[in-house]
Amino acid sequence: MHVTANPAPGDQPVQLPHRSSWVRAAAIAIPSVFFVPAGCVAIGPENELLTSYTRSTIDADWERMKDSPVPLERPLLVLSGYRSPHFMAPRLSQRLVALTSGNEDDALTLSYMLHHRINDIATLVVDRVEERWPSDDPDATIEVDVAAISMGGLVARLAALPPELRPAPEPGDEPPADGKRLRIGRLYTFATPHQGAKLALQLHPDSAARAMRPGSNFLEALNERTTNPSYEMVCYAQTNDNWVGATNTAPPGQDPLWARGTLLLSHFNTSDNKILITDVARRLRGEEPWIDVTSPPPSD
Repeated sequence: MHVTANPAPGDQPVQLPHRSSWVRAAAIAIPSVFFVPAGCVAIGPENELLTSYTRSTIDADWERMKDSPVPLERPLLVLSGYRSPHFMAPRLSQRLVALTSGNEDDALTLSYMLHHRINDIATLVVDRVEERWPSDDPDATIEVDVAAISMGGLVARLAALPPELRPAPEPGDEPPADGKRLRIGRLYTFATPHQGAKLALQLHPDSAARAMRPGSNFLEALNERTTNPSYEMVCYAQTNDNWVGATNTAPPGQDPLWARGTLLLSHFNTSDNKILITDVARRLRGEEPWIDVTSPPPSD
């Protein structure tokens, strides 16, 4: 069952941006509707590690995994990106579930298109996980694996910190003084701006977008406070990512697993790349991953 992260009765009200901010945010979010047809044309240098994986190879492995379900080691949480329409995260969630346990009850999918404060989103994620799978631990949720699209990777890393240690993007965005943290087993991020998003330098209509500017105080604090996380993190990227930039998609000192991007909207198509999805599914199944060697992307 997929859960859209709209505020439930009793949730703290979330302040919404001014109308002008909505217009600028729409300019960022609306193009994502067209991400599927735009992903047909690949462009740029290919990662030599991936050249052996043809369409028939991928299709055969997908059929194998679908025909032989494997119980998940822990529940799967799928997080959407900034201002993302809700269909994008469920698309990734449905594919990962089909390639692993085959049981949709194993996954929780969250989107937060109307939310604009990243600390509020992190708290919302913890609350939804706690509602779905209650934990007896007073300090943390149950352990989950997370597949996160774009900003969702930052949300996951932020939620994994104790609330009082979460950096505030701006004055007035102070984190809560108490509450649980998200306990992560493994975190898989798709085109996440771990070192900032190029687009956020030009378009930053709200607090969450400003937090994603390269070199922001928020990102510097988040990267400093999660230098040695207790969870495994694998970062995925595509080149020709004009929104984030492939070279920004892993924390400092780490390289992503990258693939050749698409001609248009490569950022949005990263979570639709079947090679990358296959790699995540194999890891979730406890199998040998397809890609296990990182390298700096040749370009953004």
